[in-house]
Amino acid sequence: MEDIHDIKIPIETPLLTQNLIHTLWWCFGLLCLFIIAYFIYRYYKKKKLSHEGEKIQETEKIKTKEEFQKLAMDKLVSTKKYIDLGEYKTFHLEVSEIVKEYLGNIYRRGYSDMTSKELSRSQELQGGEREQLVDLLRLADMAKFAQKNHEEDVAQQVYKLALEIIK
Repeated sequence: MEDIHDIKIPIETPLLTQNLIHTLWWCFGLLCLFIIAYFIYRYYKKKKLSHEGEKIQETEKIKTKEEFQKLAMDKLVSTKKYIDLGEYKTFHLEVSEIVKEYLGNIYRRGYSDMTSKELSRSQELQGGEREQLVDLLRLADMAKFAQKNHEEDVAQQVYKLALEIIK
């Protein structure tokens, strides 16, 4: 029976060990970071909503198609500077957004959020207008995403198509 030893008493450890204290500090730091990130998120979301509200108020003041047309024409003329500077990708981005915004204002739908395929299937657009829009978006998408057609003649063609759609 000498092989059997007595049972040892459990070793008492302090309630807050060094590892537990470090873990609590890390949790506190992460909690503070999440709180700060949340307030930053709320600030920018509120700022974005107020900016969108201003845009909605601006378009709600306009009631007639002619006023929407004039607004779109002014924006379209201002994008011509990108052709002169050779910034064709920026030009195509701006023109497609202007046309989508114009059509969205005319038909009171969210065309700005639609893809090119969704726009081409839209029921409000009639034959000639739909074909022009599909051509414009096809050329603009090729320049924006495939990085092809960075040429002045293609940009001029897109500009003329945008003018025809707006007129």
